[in-house]
Amino acid sequence: MTRRVVITGLGIVSPVGHSPEQFFSNLMAWHSGIKHLQHDFIDQLAVRIGAPVEDFKPTDHFSKIQLTGIERFSQMALVAAEQAVQDAQLHLDESEYPRVGVHMGCCLGGAATLEEGYIEVFKRDNPRIKPLSVLLSMNNAAASHISIKYHLQGANITYSTACASSAIAIGEAYRQIKHGYAEVMLAGGFEAMLTLGAMKAWEALRTLAACRT
Repeated sequence: MTRRVVITGLGIVSPVGHSPEQFFSNLMAWHSGIKHLQHDFIDQLAVRIGAPVEDFKPTDHFSKIQLTGIERFSQMALVAAEQAVQDAQLHLDESEYPRVGVHMGCCLGGAATLEEGYIEVFKRDNPRIKPLSVLLSMNNAAASHISIKYHLQGANITYSTACASSAIAIGEAYRQIKHGYAEVMLAGGFEAMLTLGAMKAWEALRTLAACRT
């Protein structure tokens, strides 16, 4: 038996907008999220453009205590998920939690935490790094935070398949509902890898390009 599946709520935090309405409006106005980067490591890069998420203030959404355990990519994922839940007017009772899951796509996860740890150990010869480094950086952290926040007990899977990660997550979430394994799924993707190490790696692969008018 298969069932019809529909999308009932949307959420987004991106270089082009911090809500579905803003995102769509900027796309229709031909506004690009690509721009010159202002990071402090910019002088170490040959290619100095990227798609940063600007004007996103974590303190508008999380307490200082919460931020000690939530990396940037998880922060944006949680905000986008909240938008989608509100847009869908999703209200669950305890009996429904086991039938609601999370499928997300992510390649690298907590790039900033990983890089910070490497700098402390290899550059500063510091044997101590953040105690929560593993929990901050693992690429399924955001999906886990979403499940915890909404008490979801269904399938929780993070797909890491390069540029197809988010598309596969959404497709597999569709299959969960279509074939009766779940009633509701939160699905999408997240990434925050504008760090020196990540940028240098893509630069070395020659997949970044400098453009000018």
